[in-house]
Parts: sequence; C-alpha cells; structure tokens
Amino acid sequence: MDSSWRRLGTIEPDALVEGRLMLHHASQLVTAAGRSLLDPRPDDSQSAFEWREDLQSLVGEAIPGEAPWRAALRPADLTLLVLDEGRESAEALLLAGRNLDAGYAWLRERGGERGADTGRLSRDVPYALPQHAVAKGAAFPQSPLPAFAELARYFSNSNRLFRQLAEDLPHVSEVRCWPHHFDLGAMMTLDRPANGEDTPTVGFGLSAGDDGTPEPYWYVNLSPHPKRLPDPLPPLEGARWNLEGWLGAVLPGSVVAAARTASEQEAKVRRFLTDAVEAARGLLGPPHA
Repeated sequence: MDSSWRRLGTIEPDALVEGRLMLHHASQLVTAAGRSLLDPRPDDSQSAFEWREDLQSLVGEAIPGEAPWRAALRPADLTLLVLDEGRESAEALLLAGRNLDAGYAWLRERGGERGADTGRLSRDVPYALPQHAVAKGAAFPQSPLPAFAELARYFSNSNRLFRQLAEDLPHVSEVRCWPHHFDLGAMMTLDRPANGEDTPTVGFGLSAGDDGTPEPYWYVNLSPHPKRLPDPLPPLEGARWNLEGWLGAVLPGSVVAAARTASEQEAKVRRFLTDAVEAARGLLGPPHA
C-alpha cells in the first residue's frame, strides 16, 4: 500500500503521558484566542482547532480585525505560532524553557499588533484540565521531549484517515481537535426521524490519552445508548468495547505500534474505523419507520 503514514512506536505509547499532559496545557493557548475573541457558538467550536498537515500544527479559528490572524501550536518542537490570515507569514515563540504566562503575554502582544482586543484574552476554561506543574507556573523543559514529535505523528496520521473517512460517509462534521479532552475527530449524524428521541450519532477519533486509557487510542462511539446490547458485542480485531462512562470501541496505540511497518499500522487503524463504524450503526438499529 502506497502510504504517507509515518510509522509509530519510536516511543512506546505508555511512555507518552508526560508529553501529552504538557501539550494539552500548551494547546490551551490556542483555544484561548478563539474562546476569548470570537462570538460563542452552541457547539463551542470557536474554541476548537484543526490539524494542518502543511504546518504540522494545531491551528485555531481565524481572529478577524485589521489584520486577521490565527493562533497555532506546533507540537513537535513545542512552538506557539501566530499566522497572518491570507499571507505566507508567521511569528513564532519556542515554549521550551518558558512557562504558560510567557506564552499568554506573547500572544497578547502579537494579537494586539494585529488590532485584536487581546486584553480580553482569558485563561479561564469551562472544564477541568488534568493536573500538571506547567499549569501552576512551571516552565516547559529546555529541550522538546521526543514524545512531542511522536504525538504529532499520531495526529498527522489520524487526521488524514479521518478526512478520507468523512468523504466516504454521509452527514459528517468537520474534523476538529477539541481542547477539553485533547482529541481529534468528527461525528456522523444518522439520517433518521427524531420522533421525539435523541438523534443518533456515531463519532470517530483519536484521543491522545486520558485517565482511563493513558496511552493514545482510536475510538468509535455512539449515541444514544441502545436500550439493549447484544451479548457478545460485535467482534473487532485488536480492539475492545468500552462500556464505562461512554459506549464505543477502542483501539489502543500499543496494538498499532506493535505492527512492523507503516503500511501495516495504517491498515490496522483503517480496518478498525471501518468495522467499528459499521458495528456502531448496527447497534443503533435500523431507521425508524
């Protein structure tokens, strides 16, 4: 298979937790621009960002004004960016050896130079973030952790697959990275009459890891929870079903990283997404008459 997938496993997935926590907090610099300076939307998407393959970065929404711009984070070398919208220009701040206070101060200065009211830029978020010393003022390490580049590969590989899948499926949202859980993904709305019931959806994505599963993992979830589930649930090669807190399928990063070649890794994730989405649609049942 001819592939642009970059092989995972240079660092074991269970050794990525420290890097993931730091990137999660650093990404809040990007979301702060959208949340503070854009009008709120019902789905809070003004605070989300997308993965830009050309920049290898998580890029926020455009901030309008005299000189429109976007905030972005390049994970591999932990660099905060301000991108001038519609122009091939950017300014960069390497966060290594600096703390979040320095990042926010720099972002206020760069945004202010472009005409934004960055006095409104706030660090407040409507969700709890994982505990880490950088959230309390500690500096990021002097040299970027190897985990940063490995996590960037997870995002890059997954983003390409998700965009391809979104083109093949109906009624799929944009592929976005959400700052609360630090996960990249999209949601498919099933075309069914509501009849007073919740509209069924199937989501798919990549989590960089969380308290329940510390290593990165791919997931497919479904909503609403079916009144009855088959026993056993549909089999999924190398994956498992999650029943605690949310219903869905999980493919751990360690299963994928164990494959020898990049093409084998890509095939595992692609097969999981295809099979798990189909299984989720089946669990939600046929369309209502």
